[in-house]
Amino acid sequence: MIDLDDDALEQARQYYHTSTKKDTVNRALQDAARRRAEQLSALGDFLLESAAEYEQMTDADKAEFRSLMDTTDHKYEAQIAQIDRAPADEGQ
Repeated sequence: MIDLDDDALEQARQYYHTSTKKDTVNRALQDAARRRAEQLSALGDFLLESAAEYEQMTDADKAEFRSLMDTTDHKYEAQIAQIDRAPADEGQ
């Protein structure tokens, strides 16, 4: 036996126009599975398109893109070190 939220079940029953708890739950599960499959398909399409666009870039554009995507700690450490080396009264 499964403890279901009666209010949510009633809302789902009205949304899906079903008459039984079993039909309502099955329809909601099928709907969730379909939506997830659509999301994964869209993500796959986006990744394929992105990879194709990347392959069309020049080497210089690829290098610039990679530098913009670099969020590793060493990059931030270099920026902090540069700030630390700046004179304290700079800009006054």
